[in-house]
Amino acid sequence: MTQMQAARQGIITEEMRLVARDEGVDVEWLQEQIAKGRVVIPRNINHPNYYPIGIGEACGRRSTPTSALRQTMWTWTRSC
Repeated sequence: MTQMQAARQGIITEEMRLVARDEGVDVEWLQEQIAKGRVVIPRNINHPNYYPIGIGEACGRRSTPTSALRQTMWTWTRSC
């Protein structure tokens, strides 16, 4: 199940709780933003050392090709 599917079904996941805590927002509000498609919590099952981050207009991180690549490289170097 994706974060968006969970949010649309009214389920609050552990990843949503962690992102809400890190962003300093209410978890129910974050769930609504994910359900509306305004925030995403990317996840690659091939990366075992995963820490969830929120990307979108409602979070401190915005999505651009450069920042997405930088985040991917940062995650990759931390997992090695």
